[in-house]
Amino acid sequence: MSSWATRRERRDRRDRIQARGAAILLGVATVAASDAAQAELVAAWNFNAVKPIGTLDANAGKGWIDLGDIGGTADLFSGTLDNAIDGWDAGDALGLRGTAEGGWLTLFAGIEPSFGEQAREVVVSFATRRSATGFAQLRLDAWGGGGWTEVATAEVGADWSVSTATFMLSSWATDVELRLVPVGATAGSGTFRLDNVVVDVSTVPAPGALAVMGAAVACAGGRRRDRLVGVARR
Repeated sequence: MSSWATRRERRDRRDRIQARGAAILLGVATVAASDAAQAELVAAWNFNAVKPIGTLDANAGKGWIDLGDIGGTADLFSGTLDNAIDGWDAGDALGLRGTAEGGWLTLFAGIEPSFGEQAREVVVSFATRRSATGFAQLRLDAWGGGGWTEVATAEVGADWSVSTATFMLSSWATDVELRLVPVGATAGSGTFRLDNVVVDVSTVPAPGALAVMGAAVACAGGRRRDRLVGVARR
């Protein structure tokens, strides 16, 4: 199947899922509260030796990233081991320039519904770096309840750093869909790098889900972490 046809098929599937409201967002938080939950890897991307056009399939797990809504040109820059899964090398990173302001990356990952009185905690982690005039922030929006909700905004520095965002999905959600929106470039020539994007999901009992979510909100602005339980990171 051609790259164009594959992308259209995925967009059609996304539209059908959005119409059903499959990924109901129960609550949001900017920083994970603790390492308590045993996380299961859903999808991960390292961007190593791939042509950054169209859609990029996950290097581990099940999912894809759509580059169709990002302005400007995506490139491959040198990558990092930060937040890498064991066995990955530094390789490449997805690179964007300031001309991409106003666009976004769409991330899609499939999960199994639990069909019980349980919610899912979704943890998204990634490494970023920028030049002096590149994107200063990366905003994450999650799809749920018929619209997009901002779940976190990560600050991007001149050196590689790992950011983590946490939010909750209903027990019967079958997909995780995110927009990764780079913002704050001050020049079209400014550069931004994204590497080792990892999506983990853990199931939590419904009564405790709200408590976990509340604790995470209370910890907003707290520490970042570069290691998730259940998935080996460097």
